[in-house]
Amino acid sequence: LRKYIPAIDALGPVGMSTDESDIDDDANTIYERLKKPWRAEAVDQIFSFIDTIYDLSQQDHYLSKDARGQQTHKRVPSERKSISQPPRGLLKNLYRAQWLSKQREHYARDVLGPCDDVCLSVGTDIVE
Repeated sequence: LRKYIPAIDALGPVGMSTDESDIDDDANTIYERLKKPWRAEAVDQIFSFIDTIYDLSQQDHYLSKDARGQQTHKRVPSERKSISQPPRGLLKNLYRAQWLSKQREHYARDVLGPCDDVCLSVGTDIVE
């Protein structure tokens, strides 16, 4: 996971997932993770993987009957899109290529100013 720190740092708080709360059929609060249309799919996969690791680590906490600390909440992916604007100056491959190609040349070059790439490969080596 260490190799993803530069990408996560580059995204900053603006690049993190946006959640909206909702109530499921059992009256439990769930949080829908809204899609960021500008964010690369590989980044979405990394964040989903991190969420999974966190959920699994919290299951051990829950099974131990230890009620101390912040209680976890259920986060589920959503097809709804976030309206948050993309941060400027990200590494080029942090932007979704299809989204970036649809932007005006001036906006992509002068406003967003994408630069070099960072490692985003998600594979069997993700847990290092």
